[in-house]
Amino acid sequence: MEVEPDIILVESAVNDQCDYHNQDERAQFVHQKSFSLLNLLMNFPKKPAVISVELFRTSYGEPVGSRDAARHCRGHVFKTSDPLCYLCPQWWKPQTWRENARNLNSVSHASYRDAVWPVQNHPPDDLCSKYWSGLSHPEAGVHAMVASTIFFQFLVVMEKKHALLKLSKQSLVSAPKAIETPKNICLDHISSYHAKQDDPRDPFQDDIISDGNHTNSKNRYVGSCWSFRADVKRKYGWICEVSRKNLTAPSGVTDHEYLRLTKKLRIGGDRKIIMSRLVSYDERMAIAQVWFTASSNIGVDSPTNDSNENIFQGDPVWNISSWHQDKTSIPQPYAIQLDELQFKDSSQIQWPMTFQGGDVTNNIGSSSNNSSSNVGSKSVEVTFNLKILLGSSRSISESQVDKFKLLGVVTC
Repeated sequence: MEVEPDIILVESAVNDQCDYHNQDERAQFVHQKSFSLLNLLMNFPKKPAVISVELFRTSYGEPVGSRDAARHCRGHVFKTSDPLCYLCPQWWKPQTWRENARNLNSVSHASYRDAVWPVQNHPPDDLCSKYWSGLSHPEAGVHAMVASTIFFQFLVVMEKKHALLKLSKQSLVSAPKAIETPKNICLDHISSYHAKQDDPRDPFQDDIISDGNHTNSKNRYVGSCWSFRADVKRKYGWICEVSRKNLTAPSGVTDHEYLRLTKKLRIGGDRKIIMSRLVSYDERMAIAQVWFTASSNIGVDSPTNDSNENIFQGDPVWNISSWHQDKTSIPQPYAIQLDELQFKDSSQIQWPMTFQGGDVTNNIGSSSNNSSSNVGSKSVEVTFNLKILLGSSRSISESQVDKFKLLGVVTC
């Protein structure tokens, strides 16, 4: 990991919600996903403390509140004495659905629900107006009360730490057994680059500063459609946005070179690359193709300074879509697993070989040109290639624009 947290707070109240008639299915889903997530967090290398923060939700106000409640539990809405407060039975239950997952992973919880609304059939009269005041998302003042609940738990733990430590030594509860790490997760990063909201620095080269919806990083990607910039609300990423009808590559640059972004990466023993991109219902969102080539000896990446020959036997490529039907625009990871692939002999690259005693060797030199420490012979250096595929979007506008937004790349 890039950071080594002491404490991790997990809260997923919005994601846990469902309609009244889907409770059984949702309860099973919440248990399964919570178990996997909590198990993963409890088995992080530095063993941080993990606390599940448990909430609830309500519907408040007219006419929005009554309509929202009827949409989620028509015929089962119940109320407090507050005529503007509407409740659905399932909104109280996610904490209960997660109980077995917490217990199986020895995860403690800080419950705002129990502090405010401990008995489902007896909600406080001012539940909506004081303790939630919103729909699926509460208003700002509620966030402060949730934070106070968590802080109170920290104070109690500190006050009782000696007794709790003594109890923990007497406990027969063992650490949760680690399950297999999900394919789209890297715990021990080798190379790691992430675009961050409100941060104009290009992570591929930190001294490049973008400004607003434009960027001066065009010098970094000279001869390429790709630039590091923000396309909305200072949400940055590596973006290529081109018109199929008016594709104008610079003089001396081929269309293939113009549509391609490259970056040197080091890949470790997990042989895994996780690429995060924006996925949206926007008709412009296109498909990008990923493949891997050899790393050049030139210190700066560019669309033209590396060989275009695929380094893996069989010349594998990955076509990654950035469009989906849901009416949302969200970051989404895509895991590329390389463990079954072998390098071509001509690439003169070998996967790290692990020998008895834990020593790791291979036949390629190390490079420090990434955001991680110099991992030397425990990894191999390759070039990550990302090329937008012209005509792969659903755009039917006159300009027929194709767009792809890369948000991050992590290897392990």
